[in-house]
Amino acid sequence: MSFIRIKKMIIFKQISHFILFTLLVITLCIIGYGNIYKLNAEEYKKERSQTMTKQYVFFYMMKKDMKKDVNEIKKIVQEHINYWHDNKLENYSGGPFSDRSGGMILFNADSISTAEKLAMNDPFVINDLIKIKWVKEWMKE
Repeated sequence: MSFIRIKKMIIFKQISHFILFTLLVITLCIIGYGNIYKLNAEEYKKERSQTMTKQYVFFYMMKKDMKKDVNEIKKIVQEHINYWHDNKLENYSGGPFSDRSGGMILFNADSISTAEKLAMNDPFVINDLIKIKWVKEWMKE
């Protein structure tokens, strides 16, 4: 390669970098880059948790080999439904999966410990009908 060709390649690379940098600056200006703290994930998480009500999901899978009779299970299902409705939780939404293998319940609570207490007092849990369960904080995007 000749010296001139190498020089042209270096100049082209520098121009390309300058153009990319300029586009980046323009993009950042358009999206409001003025607040540097937005790039700090911990600060963003802290700000978001202070301004949003915490929402939790209670996910559970039913045992397949239930030893209880059908009438008893129907009674417990009604107790389960009443339990969640009677709590009158903010942003409550829930129900079974279409194959009845389990279900999912979304609701607001003050803390993860409060959410876990609510889930552990569910009639399905108390009557040992659930094989897998967990409660997680859910962040709706």
